[in-house]
Amino acid sequence: MSKFLQKRNFLYVIGLSLSVSLGVVPDATADTVSIEDCQPVARDVDSRKTYCAHELKALKSQKKSDNQSSGILCYLVRRVFPFDALMDLTQCVPKDYGYRLNSDKGRVTPKPKGSSNSLAIHQPLGKTLITSQPDLAWNTVPKAASYRVSLEEGSQWVWSEEIDQANLKFPSSHTLQPNKSYKLSVVAFDQDDQMIDEKVKYLKLVNPKTLTEIDNAVSASRASFSNPLVRGVDRAMMLYHAGLVDAAVTQLESLTKFQEPVVYLQLGLIYKQAGRTEIAQSYLKKASELVNRKPRSISREETKAEPRRK
Repeated sequence: MSKFLQKRNFLYVIGLSLSVSLGVVPDATADTVSIEDCQPVARDVDSRKTYCAHELKALKSQKKSDNQSSGILCYLVRRVFPFDALMDLTQCVPKDYGYRLNSDKGRVTPKPKGSSNSLAIHQPLGKTLITSQPDLAWNTVPKAASYRVSLEEGSQWVWSEEIDQANLKFPSSHTLQPNKSYKLSVVAFDQDDQMIDEKVKYLKLVNPKTLTEIDNAVSASRASFSNPLVRGVDRAMMLYHAGLVDAAVTQLESLTKFQEPVVYLQLGLIYKQAGRTEIAQSYLKKASELVNRKPRSISREETKAEPRRK
């Protein structure tokens, strides 16, 4: 692994590092793993450096004497581990991690997505939600004349609606309930009422304890960093690794006021992993533009501002 990747920092990305990650530097080495293919799973509490799964593995291989870090904040379990206690990668990396390691070249590559012509549920992005009435949206399918949207809880039908557009407001008469799992299905029909394609997603409400743990972990990090950008990105990554993808996006969008590349970079990575290539590219392009501007200091008003949970 190149020294560049071991030293890169998501919160203070320098121009060259982001340029390489976005593929705009022609002589980037072949064994360099793009930042685009690497979601952060942990952060050094002292240096602010963030690490994705394979970088964390490389960090573990260093001798304790080579690293003066006082701890590693794992986004998945919302805990700080002493550097010498970071023995098991599974405590920081989700079992269903969205990227796989290629044993030949050590690259982290996205899981393949389906055909662009197939039906895909775009909203909600994730399966675990903090709202009981999520907005629903999916892509339009060629030759589709209508879409049937239905929700089931266990073996029981909850509601169903057939429309000719690719989005729908969740009905106020049927809200998601805690401690229950729901099956959301969207079926595309042609003008002869023949099914073209179907997509299913299972939904559930988040356990309130998870949100409390995340907020407690972010509050604890204030002892090291009072910067609201650092805390906000930490919270977004914890939400993301807890399966709260939509909440992570909302958190990151609240940080766009800082106009920092890290925010747009993470939004791009999340949308890329969700298969929303067009949106992902727009965020990654914005991140690339921001990284080339002169650094600015955060104002006193921004430092006092706390990201609000939506």
